[in-house]
Amino acid sequence: WNYLLENFAYSFFNLRNQTLIWSTIYGGVVISETNKWGKNYILNDSHGIASSQVSSVNYNFIDGTIWATTLNGISKIEYQSPIRMFGANQSLKGNIQKIARYKNKLYVATSSGLYVQDKAPYNTSFKKIDYFRDNIISYLKVIEINNKEVLLISSQNSLFEYDGKTITKISTQEMITEYILKSNNRNVLYVGTQNGLYKCNITKGYQFEKIKDIKEYILSIVEDSNENLWFSTSTNGIYCYTKEDELIHYTEKEGLPVVNDCYLFYWKGKIVVCTSKGLYYVDKKQNRIMPFDEFGKWINEVPRNIIFCYKGYNNQIWLNISNRLYL
Repeated sequence: WNYLLENFAYSFFNLRNQTLIWSTIYGGVVISETNKWGKNYILNDSHGIASSQVSSVNYNFIDGTIWATTLNGISKIEYQSPIRMFGANQSLKGNIQKIARYKNKLYVATSSGLYVQDKAPYNTSFKKIDYFRDNIISYLKVIEINNKEVLLISSQNSLFEYDGKTITKISTQEMITEYILKSNNRNVLYVGTQNGLYKCNITKGYQFEKIKDIKEYILSIVEDSNENLWFSTSTNGIYCYTKEDELIHYTEKEGLPVVNDCYLFYWKGKIVVCTSKGLYYVDKKQNRIMPFDEFGKWINEVPRNIIFCYKGYNNQIWLNISNRLYL
């Protein structure tokens, strides 16, 4: 009630299911359940509504949308949709590079700096972290060092460590594109950059060692069950860096359909390769790259541009196919 009173509740729509939709002059749209007074869901301009000054609301029972008349025009709200969009209306600028959740806060790496979600009441906007200004933030990753979680932040030419209070510059390298911690030695961090692969000992002050004079742009890194490291490059196929310090190169000769912009994904003991011509995997017995159909044979029936795979909650697999997400 306090929010409605403070923001001048102006009109409401009764959904007849113990839910009221309110328009307010200063606080956007408020959705309240009459059997749970005090539990309000607030939608204001930080959520994408044209303005927080709303004069009236209406509900479309056919498609489950809310229509709101505001100071800056009419907004259509997909009330029943589980998907939310965050962009310029939430103060996010630049191309999104990476996201990470650290100490219950969401951090977003962009081409225009580093942002953190503002969790102020009734607000979902993002605040820029002034330390990095407008520098490109290429990568974020939460790792554990000496039983303490820290956030690693990669800018254009430097690597930083953030403990929730202090940002510390720990090295100057090429732009970092990917990290992975070795499973058998949590003190060893492998770092992919725009100019090759590095091995880093965390406990010795982040000492970096170049691996095998590799000079390619590293796109992705995974580790298999035998502690071998696999990484893909932007223009030269994929590599396996074995625990015996051997480097094995895979190109069209081994069955890769293309050598550009491959993305690696580890799935049930297999190295899965996302390519612009479908999904493939590494057949270690034959030492060949073979078509992969465990996510459905339809994927490789015609050449499809598989940009990446991602494992979500409950082992759900998300596929980015030509910049459209499939579950």
